[in-house]
Amino acid sequence: MDSQRALELLYDQSRSLEKAVDDIDYEIKNCLPRLEADSSPNRISSFLQDRYGIQRDHMYQLGKVEAQIEDLERRVQGREESERMQSPSSNGERRSPAENQLDWLSKVGTLVHRSDAVPERAENHLDWLDTGRHEPADGVDDCGRDEPDRNQR
Repeated sequence: MDSQRALELLYDQSRSLEKAVDDIDYEIKNCLPRLEADSSPNRISSFLQDRYGIQRDHMYQLGKVEAQIEDLERRVQGREESERMQSPSSNGERRSPAENQLDWLSKVGTLVHRSDAVPERAENHLDWLDTGRHEPADGVDDCGRDEPDRNQR
């Protein structure tokens, strides 16, 4: 069985387990009000324990299936990457994925080294601080609070 078919089967199993968990939730929501009205607390307790036990088992199985899915996806991805590295590129060279991912860096480097990419004068980004400097008004301290009139004492 090929990997894609195995993944499809695992996804189907995962969906069916998720549906079973949801069905148990639905069953509990619908049956609990009737059980509360007609049954003893012991019967309600055993019903809930039974349903939650089944649901817990389904969730455990679901976790195992999802772990298998992740493992198989990693193996498929690794196989695809190794096939890509082994296949020759269009210009006859073999390039690793790391080299392909870093191609943009060489293009950026050429832009930085171009003379027109550098501004002719450096801008003062803090000039807005200098425009607001002034002496405080009379009767106002450095923090902008009104000072008490010292002459009235």
